[in-house]
Amino acid sequence: MTTVHAPTSPIGPGLHRHVPAPEYHAWDLLNASKLKTLASKSPAHVKWEMDHPRKTTDAMRLGQAIHCAVLEPERFPEEFKVGPPRRSKADKEEHERMARAGVTALSQGDWETVLAVRDAVRSHRAVRHILDGDAELSAVWKDEQTGLMCKGRFDDTCTWARCIVDLKSTKDASPQAFSRDVFNLGYHLQAAHYIDGARACGLDVEHFVIVAVEKEPPCPVALYQLDAEAVEAGRKQLVPLKEQYAHCVRTGKWPGRRDDVQILSLPGWAWRQLEGGAA
Repeated sequence: MTTVHAPTSPIGPGLHRHVPAPEYHAWDLLNASKLKTLASKSPAHVKWEMDHPRKTTDAMRLGQAIHCAVLEPERFPEEFKVGPPRRSKADKEEHERMARAGVTALSQGDWETVLAVRDAVRSHRAVRHILDGDAELSAVWKDEQTGLMCKGRFDDTCTWARCIVDLKSTKDASPQAFSRDVFNLGYHLQAAHYIDGARACGLDVEHFVIVAVEKEPPCPVALYQLDAEAVEAGRKQLVPLKEQYAHCVRTGKWPGRRDDVQILSLPGWAWRQLEGGAA
């Protein structure tokens, strides 16, 4: 086991309610996003993202609006409004004025999408029963493996079902397509990170449940619980990732991809296509 000096947390370990999203994101602690980037890319990519925070895009604003409308409906009409199209100088100045007032401007099309998604999720019988906990609950804990401080922000929790609930918007919520998203986008890593963090903070949770909703009409909703095997696979995958992150923090070195020569062949599907063509 590798132990490193844990960065000083801006807030003590435990569960923290009503933390504004910008404040939470400013906490420089190990989170699921960094671990996902480390798994799919390299330490250099993690360091770049840490040093160069992404500018908010329209897609990100849409995602933030969907989360607020579904999970914190009382805040939504105050913090999100339709803004003018960004065509003229006056339009841009109006967007800036809204931002200074703490309001996020959405296009008319995105506004309608948010309302459609909100209504679809809230009208889903099973989803209504599990969205009954603390929305946007922030957690901070010490990782026993590395000594690093970690963080997570749970979309919702459900006490009676002993689960963390995560809202995901997607193009295709079918089981076949969304199971690929779970692996490709690292949702199983996030599940393990969140469950372990919640337990470290004293929450009695056992499951990670995803509310998957399509952004295109009619905005169908699917409710998925990751099985124990998927969560455990994520937990095993996190072990070397956290060790690697701890090593980077300790040494101050964030390498890119491997610097040796690797043997590269064609992917399996390509060989099958070539062999089928030859036949």
